[in-house]
Amino acid sequence: MAMRVLSTQAALELLKLRPSVVHILAPREVKLKQHELATATRNAELFYARTGQIDHGMIQDVTELRLQLDTLIGEWAERRVEGVI
Repeated sequence: MAMRVLSTQAALELLKLRPSVVHILAPREVKLKQHELATATRNAELFYARTGQIDHGMIQDVTELRLQLDTLIGEWAERRVEGVI
């Protein structure tokens, strides 16, 4: 996954919005990714609680989902600034 930097305007737009507002205003794909991330995180936590072991594959999955979510939110913020939404 390629990394990119948000424009100054998009970064300021995100800073103005609370995370709860982002969840409400964000497009469906962002909400679905947030749910997927929350589920994967919870599963990793439960695995650790039950076994006392860290599953590095699960941690890697959670990290990848977080990066995907950040990318989706960044793209959404850029569209908000451009007035596309």
